[in-house]
Amino acid sequence: MSGLTRQEIKRDEIQERLLLGVEWLQDNYQKVVAAIVAIAVVVAAVLLFQGMRSRQEVSAQQALAEALKIHQAPINAAGADPDNENSPSFPDEDARRARAKGLFEGVLADHGSSDAGRIARVYMGEIAAQEGDLARARELWNEYLDRSPRDALAAVVKLNVISLDRAEGKHADLVAELRQAVENDSGVLPRDATLYELGVSLEDNGETEEAKERFQELVDQFPQSPYAREARTRLDVTT
Repeated sequence: MSGLTRQEIKRDEIQERLLLGVEWLQDNYQKVVAAIVAIAVVVAAVLLFQGMRSRQEVSAQQALAEALKIHQAPINAAGADPDNENSPSFPDEDARRARAKGLFEGVLADHGSSDAGRIARVYMGEIAAQEGDLARARELWNEYLDRSPRDALAAVVKLNVISLDRAEGKHADLVAELRQAVENDSGVLPRDATLYELGVSLEDNGETEEAKERFQELVDQFPQSPYAREARTRLDVTT
């Protein structure tokens, strides 16, 4: 591990990777967010109709829906209306983030063991990272991964954690973890993403020959993947 401290990691460098990644991840992340918002808005009625969840779960989903609405509210510096019940807006990102943070904290405090609480951890981690508290972001994201199935949102969260590890210089640890995931076809990430992240980690760790092999493996196995395009670029650079 390098001597890099959290204070020395530039916030914008972390933010460039958090919840973004390559084109595949961006596309899927938008779908995941859209699905979460839709579920959060309608789940109360669905649960009441089916009689499968308790009143407490309905309350949790409603609280999450409100937090998500604030989290995605528009910025309107000239005419902000943060108290508008239907269409809130905020003068700047700091004000919006502060309001959303309070609501997500409420979901976590009141419904931490529910599905809504699991999702709230993801957004609380994002907010913590934006505020520079990377240790808290890591804690929240790992809690989500420990409690969640392997799905698209879990893959996004895992990439966030990998970004933190890489920024903190944990290249050898990443190589060991991702190499095992590739060899055992395990882990949260899809195989093309795992191969790409392994190749990058190998490069960072000075293992350039295996990095080339992993990038080539990615290109051969998943030629249409956006990760393959990134791999080809790296192969061209290192050839």
